[in-house]
Amino acid sequence: MTAHMADEWTQLLKAVPFLSMLPDAVIKDKLIAGKIPQAEVPASLVEIPIGDYVIREGEFGDTFYLVVNGTFAVEVWNDDGVPVQVSTIQRGAYFGEMAMIGRGMRTASIKGLTPNCQVLEIYKGPFDRMLKEDKTGQLKKQLDELYARNVITKFLRDNEFLREIADVDKKLMVDTAKLLRFEAMAEVYKAGAPATAFYLVRQGFLKAWRMEGDSESILAYLRDKDFFGDLELVEGRARTATITAMEPVEIIELPRSVFASLYQRYPNVINAYRKYDLEARGGAPGAPAGGNLSKTGMVFTADLIGLGVAQARSALIIDMDLCVRCGNCVQACTDLHNGYSRLIRRGKKLTRREKSTKQLQNLFFPNSCLHCRTPDCMAPCPVGSIARDKDGEVYIKDHCVGCGGCAKACEFGNISMVIVGDKKAAKPKRMASKCDICRGYDAPNCVYNCPQGAIIRIDPNEYFDELQRSGPDLVAMAKR
Repeated sequence: MTAHMADEWTQLLKAVPFLSMLPDAVIKDKLIAGKIPQAEVPASLVEIPIGDYVIREGEFGDTFYLVVNGTFAVEVWNDDGVPVQVSTIQRGAYFGEMAMIGRGMRTASIKGLTPNCQVLEIYKGPFDRMLKEDKTGQLKKQLDELYARNVITKFLRDNEFLREIADVDKKLMVDTAKLLRFEAMAEVYKAGAPATAFYLVRQGFLKAWRMEGDSESILAYLRDKDFFGDLELVEGRARTATITAMEPVEIIELPRSVFASLYQRYPNVINAYRKYDLEARGGAPGAPAGGNLSKTGMVFTADLIGLGVAQARSALIIDMDLCVRCGNCVQACTDLHNGYSRLIRRGKKLTRREKSTKQLQNLFFPNSCLHCRTPDCMAPCPVGSIARDKDGEVYIKDHCVGCGGCAKACEFGNISMVIVGDKKAAKPKRMASKCDICRGYDAPNCVYNCPQGAIIRIDPNEYFDELQRSGPDLVAMAKR
């Protein structure tokens, strides 16, 4: 990289709206030269052949791109899962910033269209450091605003129940909606509060509950694409239940006036969407409370959410009815990872009733990385050495400096600090260690070496039907 190239790239980056307020020296030192404490991760100029993809929709990533030369196609999937070109971008365009800072998957695919296509690839570590050192908070504010608008736009675009709504009305929703974030156990609103907004769940689990006598009665669990707060708005009543986040969640808040306008123009859309919401809980208007999820199922769902399993993309479970306690799983992990097991047989045992066989299933959830949808462990890393690959698997890069920030940030205790190299050295080197599903191998070694097939890696939201059946009929309860 020459001085001339560094100056040229600095000016291109200065034209990016959320970077425009930063001094040239900060952009050059942090984003281009990649100068951060204990490491240097300089930006790279990457050649993209015609027809090759820079990123693909639905993948995760930890890099941000700036177009230096050439023309690129922007593609999104249609309803049949086929990529469709929606626009083109050229020199000065940028993409990938939201996925890079750990806020979800790529929302579009970018493909080279012309000869000599080039992009500047900027890495997470330097960008995060720059974000932390921005004392004004303006960079974070602009990124938050950009993220909120992009997320709401994509939610409305991809939601099959809202496709009949005209583009002009979707734009009204984007312009007036707010993206709200709640941490675990935070209340969105309380029973008895005035109804002022309509809510759509973008990501995460919430519970609807109210007090019945001296005990808490859980009415339903709400998850991605569910909605709530509509009936009280339509009927002009106060809230009938308290809504509490069970894990970090994102919800979209639509003002009462906008919801009322949409409900007048699209009553069938709202009612059809509400029908889906009921079917997701297994209820129907007028059905008795309880839906198709028993009290045992509700407790099991609460336990899963408490363990963090609901926000996991990949969880390790052991069927205790099959396990013979041979220890092969831990030994296999230890043998493969330099004498340190990334599987710790410490966790929680849960019992559920398997849906198809109706048999009780005794499961153990050992301490092992959940590869969360929104991994809190990535944010504290000062050098960007904890990353997420395109499939969403979280892993540790070789330039980890052993600060322990990721281990402290993991609320589930699934990251350990281990000594690598000479353990007898005056100042031995430490690195973070966690399950990366045996990255680079054909299968997880613990799973491969289990003689009983008792230990498996699963996608919890597909494996556990309890996470798909949200609970009782919230509409019937609201009308009581």
